[in-house]
Amino acid sequence: MQSVCVVTGKLVTVVVLIGSLLFAKSVTAEDDWEFDLEAYGWLPIIEFETETGEKSKITRDDLLKDLDLTAMWATRARKGKWSLMADFIYFNISSKTDVPLFADVPSLVEVRKAGLQAWIITPTLGYTVHKTEKQTIDLYAG
Repeated sequence: MQSVCVVTGKLVTVVVLIGSLLFAKSVTAEDDWEFDLEAYGWLPIIEFETETGEKSKITRDDLLKDLDLTAMWATRARKGKWSLMADFIYFNISSKTDVPLFADVPSLVEVRKAGLQAWIITPTLGYTVHKTEKQTIDLYAG
């Protein structure tokens, strides 16, 4: 079931991105549509405490050593005051014997074997409440 969700998420992502890129110019000229595509990135510091009270931290360096692939981007279609936006985050972290990330979590033996992989997709609907030449304020729900 999880692999079906991953495949479906990838398919939705590809369709949204291709649609945004292919139709941006022709639709903008005729219907006053605007499209945005933005790539970004961030790395967290993860602090945790085990049931026995042991505290540990996974640093950005640890994540970078185990990171296989990550992608973060957002796309938006806007017409007038309304907009539709989707934020996409994908990461794949696998266990490697020469780096300490999974060794920091000794109680999670299965995680150490498998690594971590996730798709996070956040669709939102937006409305512009204030717009001037220099600033725009949008409210989003999603």
